[in-house]
Amino acid sequence: GKVKKKTLANLSHLPDNVIELIRKALKGEDVQSPTLEASQRQSADGAAAPPQALLPGFPPTINDNLIHGQVMVALKVIRELGLEEIISSNECQERNLVLAMIVNRIIRPKSKLSTVSWWKTTTLVDELGLEDADEDDLYAAMDWLYQKQGSIETKLAQRHLEEGGSAIYDLSSSYLEGGGCELAMYGYSRDKKRGKVQINFGLLTDRQGRPVSIEVYPGNITDSISFCPVVEKIRNEFNLNKLIIVGDSGMMVSKNIEILKGMKGIDWISALKTISIKSLVKDNIVQPSLFDERNILEIHAPDDYPGERLIFCRNPALAKKRTEVRLKLLEKTDEVLEKIKKRVDTGRLKGQDKISLAIDRVIDNFKMKKHFILEITNTSFIYTHNLQSINSENILDGIYLIITSLNNDTIRSDDVVREYKNLKNVERSFRSIKMKDLHIRPIYHYEFKRVKTHFFICMLAYYVLWHLKEAWRPLIFTDEESNLKDKNNPVTTAKQSDSAIKKLNIKKSIHGFDLSNFKCLFARFGTITKSIVELKLVNIPPITYKVQSEMDAHQAKAFELLDTIKTL
Repeated sequence: GKVKKKTLANLSHLPDNVIELIRKALKGEDVQSPTLEASQRQSADGAAAPPQALLPGFPPTINDNLIHGQVMVALKVIRELGLEEIISSNECQERNLVLAMIVNRIIRPKSKLSTVSWWKTTTLVDELGLEDADEDDLYAAMDWLYQKQGSIETKLAQRHLEEGGSAIYDLSSSYLEGGGCELAMYGYSRDKKRGKVQINFGLLTDRQGRPVSIEVYPGNITDSISFCPVVEKIRNEFNLNKLIIVGDSGMMVSKNIEILKGMKGIDWISALKTISIKSLVKDNIVQPSLFDERNILEIHAPDDYPGERLIFCRNPALAKKRTEVRLKLLEKTDEVLEKIKKRVDTGRLKGQDKISLAIDRVIDNFKMKKHFILEITNTSFIYTHNLQSINSENILDGIYLIITSLNNDTIRSDDVVREYKNLKNVERSFRSIKMKDLHIRPIYHYEFKRVKTHFFICMLAYYVLWHLKEAWRPLIFTDEESNLKDKNNPVTTAKQSDSAIKKLNIKKSIHGFDLSNFKCLFARFGTITKSIVELKLVNIPPITYKVQSEMDAHQAKAFELLDTIKTL
């Protein structure tokens, strides 16, 4: 019921007299036929120039409408980063194919066969000279990239890791459908996909989350086993003799700590598991009542942790949240157990074994079995709360323990906490690579080197995406002052900055444009196309030329912000 418009081509770059002639031709008015000489003049790029007149009743014909805006943005970021030179200093088809796979992963992550079909609908073919490439060329380029991964990672490490600085490492997994991959194993699934084989991969980033290196492992490898090879790579391949490595509690097992102690210059920051915290509290090495006045407490336990600093932290907001969640789960468990008790009391459920089986079937859903005392006979069932167990967990709510090899002269306690909390950046990387943006699954490969290269391409795509998101912070719903959130107190829950609250309220950028999330802003560039326009003339062959959609003010500002990537 509404009039709608669709832009087929932008003719504003043509001379005024030509625009007037086109306008008349589209209205069906008589116009003067062009001369052969005028219609065959060449434009600056070698294509035939637009004619000076059109035949009545023969409007311009659009033969191809190629995706260009998102390709233009991705290639702009790649060139601003100098990623072409990092991959290979010599231009070659393999390098261009790798760049095309990176761009494809950012815009439309699909299989290699689908990639070849898709990029023929984009300007990637012209931009990178891939007119004759097929899927076999892609696989050959992946094999070429497999040989280059080490040198590329070394260049990224030289750019983003500095002597005496810090790096973050963590391990994640990606499950697979089917079999055939030599890396596919059953193991601890971080995707919560029980019964599925998986591949593990470890990601090394700088403290801000820029990816530097990625390694692929069998699905049954543990965090601690994957840790030492990364340290060796840092020392031997990246030639860094002094570095702080930040990892979670699964990394720093006693065996790894002993290995790190033998590596001069390599320090670490990690956390202890809950069972270790309970042990320290039980031995009265730390008293939770001390957190009534402060939320950071540094202690020493030379007998258990010689030469290491233990930094206890307590987040009151997190403590309150965990207590509330536990109470709700206890209530839910009470409801389930009460139903079973009624069945037993009415005689519908009899036998100690059958009653126990019914209880086990439901109570583990809420992970609250440890907080209940169960008395079961053949004809009765009584349950009560284990107050001692509940109280012991209540005391530890919101408390976590950071451990480090760094001494007080090197770094303060609050800065140790800040460095540890940078783990959130690598977790953000995993979300983007696995689900949010790049969709690493399905993997579509089975050979080890192809699987490893697939993960490496995803890492390079995230490297581009990280910088693109940073450049667009002023135009999206992102706190531009997030690095200042924990400036005063790194333990308490970070609050949004005043500028972020203002952005949420007015939903406008400082440039006056509507704010959106990153995906919406990137999708906005999907409206920019390059079209091949054909003009039919009198007594001469048709003339074709390319027309590119013009950017609106919002798109122009977003594209302009890409120039700031050099300063990130």
